[in-house]
Amino acid sequence: AKAEEAAAKAEQAVAGLRAGVIAALESRDVPLPEDARERVLGCEDAAILQRWLLRALSAKTASEALGEGE
Repeated sequence: AKAEEAAAKAEQAVAGLRAGVIAALESRDVPLPEDARERVLGCEDAAILQRWLLRALSAKTASEALGEGE
């Protein structure tokens, strides 16, 4: 039960990070092409999502926020 609870909390955290990346870009009127949106929504790695979120706060493009090869 504890493992399931921990997994659920981790998934909630990842989902929140995904939403944050998208919201940060959209709130700054940075265009978010469908392929970039799919990359964000498909990412399961919290560390990568955190990097993307920090970059999304100042990036001029989605490519800049998401970086290359991440």
